[in-house]
Amino acid sequence: MWANFGQLWVNNDIDLTVSVIDTETWAQLATVAMPADLAALGYKPHDVFVGNRFAYQSLLAGTGDYDWVIQYDRTTFQETSRIRVGKDPHLWLDPWSDSLFVATQDGNGVQVFERQGLAIKGRLAQTGAHGLYIPEGTRTLLIADITSNGPDGLHANAINSIGRVTETDVVDTPAPRPVSYTHLRAHETRHD
Repeated sequence: MWANFGQLWVNNDIDLTVSVIDTETWAQLATVAMPADLAALGYKPHDVFVGNRFAYQSLLAGTGDYDWVIQYDRTTFQETSRIRVGKDPHLWLDPWSDSLFVATQDGNGVQVFERQGLAIKGRLAQTGAHGLYIPEGTRTLLIADITSNGPDGLHANAINSIGRVTETDVVDTPAPRPVSYTHLRAHETRHD
């Protein structure tokens, strides 16, 4: 689930829907069914991220060699775009640019898309890319390598104003997987 801009979006992986809830009144605004064609292929909701104009949902575990990211309008709750991505996708919106970062654990990388229309902007190679986080007030994209078992488990990537990575720093993590929020916070100012 993810809450932002007055809405909480909650994935319902058994019902193949997402519930949209008003964060002030707790009223349910909508129940959005995931695309029927992808549900028929066995895809299920996995991750969700809410932006100012759009919400994004990742779908996984279908019959294909890839997974999906679906873009929804936050006002109409209608699908506006979709894109195929690597397997096991996790999402993060860069608050400073128009970039949507999609980590794909089995795809060993982070794909970068434009927020509107999901046009591809680039790709960052990253073994076991799983968790994503941009600490508030920083220009640092943190990526957890779920396959590292600790050594080189956290990649801190400086991002510029158009969402491109300009520098990477790699550190060990104290636990095998995945990286804890506390450990992410300890490295959040590295590239300020």
